[in-house]
Amino acid sequence: MSGVHRSRLGASPFCHVEKREGERSRYFVVHGKAPRFVAEIEAVSDADGGPRRGVLRRVVIPNSWAGDNHLCGKQLEAAVAFFEASQSSEGAGPD
Repeated sequence: MSGVHRSRLGASPFCHVEKREGERSRYFVVHGKAPRFVAEIEAVSDADGGPRRGVLRRVVIPNSWAGDNHLCGKQLEAAVAFFEASQSSEGAGPD
């Protein structure tokens, strides 16, 4: 059985989606404004058990952005920062 949890921080163009599949969760950050894209991000903790950080696993972007690596990179960096902020603001689990 799977469950989906969505959250948005402030006026950000990003939306954080958590999809639960049994014991495992998959995390996605969706950019809702142009350019629309989806990034699957894995939450990784360091060896000390510090705050979880995001590691990109998969990115789906429009073909029109495939050659603009500098622009795409800035948006993906912002998506990972949004993911990390949403992880710290949610605490232990969904509302």
